[in-house]
Amino acid sequence: MEIRTLTADHPLPDGHLRLLGAVDAVVGAATLVELGGARLLVDAGLPVGQPGTRLTPGLADAAHHAEALLVTHAHQDHLGAIPALLEAGFDRPILATAATLAVARIQLEDGLRLAGLPESRAEALLGRFAALGRAVAYDAPV
Repeated sequence: MEIRTLTADHPLPDGHLRLLGAVDAVVGAATLVELGGARLLVDAGLPVGQPGTRLTPGLADAAHHAEALLVTHAHQDHLGAIPALLEAGFDRPILATAATLAVARIQLEDGLRLAGLPESRAEALLGRFAALGRAVAYDAPV
């Protein structure tokens, strides 16, 4: 059984919502939300089952234009593309609860180790992740 969304683009009264990932599959969540002139990237998941693919198409461009990245929770299909975004020069705040940031670091560290990245390169990416991470209260407006 295959589940598909009808469209990746959704107009909003004062903006636009664009599904960048998890459109044709359940994994690789990434959504660009534009409201009132502000742009927020929600999640940066890693697509699974697409050999050779590191980033969902359009994700790097969306991240470049977003004011921040909001990570909803620390699963690879919601944060696995963060290292690739950091390598591509992403330098905006990464927003999440303190607990999500803590677990995300563990997930990212494990993923980088499994990918066989040299320890120095992995530590540099994790350092950038930590420097950009901003803990927000669960009920705080973003």
